[in-house]
Amino acid sequence: MTEVDIEPRHWQTLGTELKKRTFMPARHPSFVIFFFVAIAGIGPLGIWTELTTFTLETSKGIGGVRSAFVSFVPAFLAATCMQLVWAEDYRRSLRAFSIFVFFLCAIGIRLCYVIPDGYKKSVLSIGFCLVILSMWMWWIANAYQKEFMDEIRDFDNPIGGSNLDAPLAGSLNGFNAD
Repeated sequence: MTEVDIEPRHWQTLGTELKKRTFMPARHPSFVIFFFVAIAGIGPLGIWTELTTFTLETSKGIGGVRSAFVSFVPAFLAATCMQLVWAEDYRRSLRAFSIFVFFLCAIGIRLCYVIPDGYKKSVLSIGFCLVILSMWMWWIANAYQKEFMDEIRDFDNPIGGSNLDAPLAGSLNGFNAD
């Protein structure tokens, strides 16, 4: 059995990792564009459709929007949290955090489902908080996915690098111009 830290800094490490995963992908246009088009735009299309129907037809109840929240959040969040649990080898606290967020969202979905129709603002508030939380979990779960990141290209490589005064590699020994 391994030793246990006497003065663990695991909460600080978890906070640092979450902060890094939250802000680092924003520097990659491909990641951000994919997120807004696929994850925030097309992914919750059922929510956007039901929300549009709800706002245009004021006599209709909130049942459609509630159903959209109740179906989207658990499916999307479960996939995202499982991705983080399976992909994360060394940060046990990040896996635990993922499971904790899923548990909180399960409670939130249950609340969203049992709140009476008269409390439309509560259903909408809880539902949107859950959607935002599930999308943030996708963001941090995919923060290191190189498929979503822009490549850093060194355009100076063909000319030998950015230092033009550096000696050139190689030699012309054995080169015959005849």
